[in-house]
Amino acid sequence: MTGSVLQAYMICKRQAWLLAHQITGESDNDLLVIGRLIAQDSYSKDKKELKIFDGIVDVVRNEKGKIKIIEVKKSSKSSESAKYQLLFYMWKLSVKEGEIRIPKEKKIIKVFLTNENEKKLLLLLEEAEKVINNKVPPEPVQKSYCKTCSYNLFCWSWKNMKESVYIFSNGMLKRQDNTLLFIDSNNKKKYIPVENLKEILVFGEVDFNKRVLELLSQKEIILSLFNYYGFYVGSYYPREHYNSGYMILKQAEHYLDINKRIIIAKKFVEGAVKNSVKNLKYYKRREKDLESEISEIMTKLNKLNDVSNIPKLMQIEGEIKKTYYKSFNKIIENESFKFEKRNKRPPIDRINALISFSNSIIYNAVLREIYSTHLDPRIGFLHYTNFRRFSLNLDIAEIFKPVIGDKVIFKVINKGIIKERDFEKDLNRIFLNNSGKRKFIEEIEKRMGETIKLKKFKNKVSYRILIRMELYKLEKHLLGEDIYKPFVMEW
Repeated sequence: MTGSVLQAYMICKRQAWLLAHQITGESDNDLLVIGRLIAQDSYSKDKKELKIFDGIVDVVRNEKGKIKIIEVKKSSKSSESAKYQLLFYMWKLSVKEGEIRIPKEKKIIKVFLTNENEKKLLLLLEEAEKVINNKVPPEPVQKSYCKTCSYNLFCWSWKNMKESVYIFSNGMLKRQDNTLLFIDSNNKKKYIPVENLKEILVFGEVDFNKRVLELLSQKEIILSLFNYYGFYVGSYYPREHYNSGYMILKQAEHYLDINKRIIIAKKFVEGAVKNSVKNLKYYKRREKDLESEISEIMTKLNKLNDVSNIPKLMQIEGEIKKTYYKSFNKIIENESFKFEKRNKRPPIDRINALISFSNSIIYNAVLREIYSTHLDPRIGFLHYTNFRRFSLNLDIAEIFKPVIGDKVIFKVINKGIIKERDFEKDLNRIFLNNSGKRKFIEEIEKRMGETIKLKKFKNKVSYRILIRMELYKLEKHLLGEDIYKPFVMEW
């Protein structure tokens, strides 16, 4: 038991248990840093941070032969818990007088170790000892204090990670009070909690009404629709919280000025091509004969420097993709998954079906992140802005298709996760059935959640966060703050 543990106990029993068991919070928490700086900068002439038993006293003074203990705090919000922390130190040292000082508020709270205060302290210590001697910590209890607590991520990371729900069955989506209820075609009911939900992706034939959309708007949940073959149809998303007229004007300005537009469009192609080459080099190191494809792609990549219009840029991009796709048969180790050429609508073989479905999922993932920025998804730069629904998500997706989609395609085939039975044939097209879609989505969600270490950043970031960061980089370019450089894998 220390003074810090006792103070924590009065605010949060779970925090007290964690402290007592040497499980520390984030040391760079802003409020902790501020608190340390206040303690360091205040009362510099006094003896500071005196270690007693297992605790640390902020300031000790000798006033006319009497010892006075002082605790320095950043605010008076937790003055009651600070009082018992101070009483604990006074009791341990047999000191009768102490002070709580709050420099920012210019407050001094005098504390005395009276008989009554001592009795209250001993009862509190007894209660706290019982809690911290338990084998497991108390369950977290949500309080306003949690937002600034250094243990916030430790206790609530599961809550902060919002989920996606995929609906493959046919049925009805209904609002039931403040939650959602899905009733499938066999009349089976499943409740969908909305508090930790970020999006619903619908692949089945699902009916819903305005009341459902009202709840989705209220909770800021995106609803995306896909057709029978897994192609993206459209989205319903909450009213535009982040839309900026200024940013839309900047997007339009960079689209209408061909010189500005070509700079951004080239960067999208450059990122996509370099990430494709990274994939090929990865498999080349695993003894796949890909040298000729790598060399051919790099030669064509150098031609981008001389391109001055979008049609020529897209022509070179198409030639590079054709060479890249030729390498798939060398990477994929399964005779049932032969790849002749890229066919989008309709996919004519299993590889094309996987690529098309993967692209739909990535387009939607990028679109979802765009909604969290100030950018408008309707104004792209590589893909034309015309009567199509969106184009910016198609642009950004080019960078991440090799990094996320293609990596998952190679994995699900080479590891036997997806097999021939996970596909269906309808007239002249092949597509994933519901079983195949579920398996692929499970793997692509895993990939999105994987974290990587980047040279410029202290902490690891997930691929999903990388997409958001890419959009922020584009915003800075449009505002003239920084020159946009596409994400390229560093390994």
